[in-house]
Amino acid sequence: MVSACLAGYSSRYDATSRLIPFFSQGVVLGYFLPICPEMWAGWSAPRLKVSILGGNGRDLLAGRGRLIDEAGLDLTGELLLAVSMILYNYRNRLPPIAYLKEGSPSCGVSDCGMGHEGVSGPGLFSAALSACGVQLVGVE
Repeated sequence: MVSACLAGYSSRYDATSRLIPFFSQGVVLGYFLPICPEMWAGWSAPRLKVSILGGNGRDLLAGRGRLIDEAGLDLTGELLLAVSMILYNYRNRLPPIAYLKEGSPSCGVSDCGMGHEGVSGPGLFSAALSACGVQLVGVE
């Protein structure tokens, strides 16, 4: 599994990718499954930046904290539903390892802050995958 933006999909909030050819080639060859939880949530690209307030992805899974966009809209439920759908759809074939984009409130492995200081720890999707036993590798 790989964050879709790392495989060349323009799925980031600013409608860009963070293409790493190794991952895009791996997708073409069937070695990697590209996933973007935010696109699964039905969010567009481009879209407003979102931030986790009151913790990190583990806190969101525990019902603490909120995922708020720049306009102040609470999107916690939408992303929780998307992550649940991904886990349900791939429940019998979760990969042993996932390469995920750091700095994302969804995919960040140790940095879920989108550049905001003091926001460390996993994003929501990373926290959920970790809870399922998937080994995570953060990619800058």
